[in-house]
Amino acid sequence: MEIRLGRIEDLDTISNKIKQEIESVKNSIEDITKGKWKLYFRGEAKKYEEVNASIFRDDFLLEHEGEYLKNLIANENLEENLNSLGKIQHYGGSTRLLDFTKNFNVALYFACREYDNEDGYIYCYNTDSIDDENSAICKILADFSFLPSKNLQEELKSIANKHNESLTTICNIVSKDYFLDFDLLKENNLRMTRQDGLFLWMGDTKLNSNNCKKSKATSLSERDGRGKEYPGVILKVIVSNFLKKEIRKYLENPITYTNGYLFPDEPAGTAYNFHSAERKYFERLVRN
Repeated sequence: MEIRLGRIEDLDTISNKIKQEIESVKNSIEDITKGKWKLYFRGEAKKYEEVNASIFRDDFLLEHEGEYLKNLIANENLEENLNSLGKIQHYGGSTRLLDFTKNFNVALYFACREYDNEDGYIYCYNTDSIDDENSAICKILADFSFLPSKNLQEELKSIANKHNESLTTICNIVSKDYFLDFDLLKENNLRMTRQDGLFLWMGDTKLNSNNCKKSKATSLSERDGRGKEYPGVILKVIVSNFLKKEIRKYLENPITYTNGYLFPDEPAGTAYNFHSAERKYFERLVRN
């Protein structure tokens, strides 16, 4: 479904319309969803050909994903888990996490924050998620993210043995996408708290027990979301470009959805500086 935002007075009704449309869909498939679906938003200031997590935007970086991430967390005394990945994602590093929010107005801000000559977009997902950071799947996803690229098949076998699963099962798990929606991701992360954020962990869709090589994830589809095999629906709100400035004014009240509020630690006092660490990592690889 596609909704175009045409007038500033439409904002409140648009938000309600999205909820009403999704509730209608949920009611028709209640037996499948069992009332557990949630609503997630991603705002983008213009149309992009592909929507992928940052690690997939650089082939060289993806090839060295595990070593790169281990290097970043070692400098900050962080553990190899999804919480650390979230910090890297929000503070300048590259990961296989894609930012989403549970707050429509936050997504609306990101759809209007720049590119005033182009329409903005809000993608709305009504789908399942993982809400337990201690689940077996979360531990497998974290292990895979930090996995060294060399001898990947042997490394995957080690994960399989660690979790008492077959290699085929592990490959099947990490080849899919998962919304991660649990409180631990917001621990010591004011930015993520204010953005009411969560992440989509993007899997390696081509990985299997016979093709043990990390490759680029499949871009999110406007029509099918994460893919036809996943439960849920996706809606798209198009924000007319001529409204962006007015919408930014609208979002200042009653809660101030501005860059200063949503990014409270910029430009000074940033908790982590993974962007600088990433640059140094690249420089060291080139020298070697």
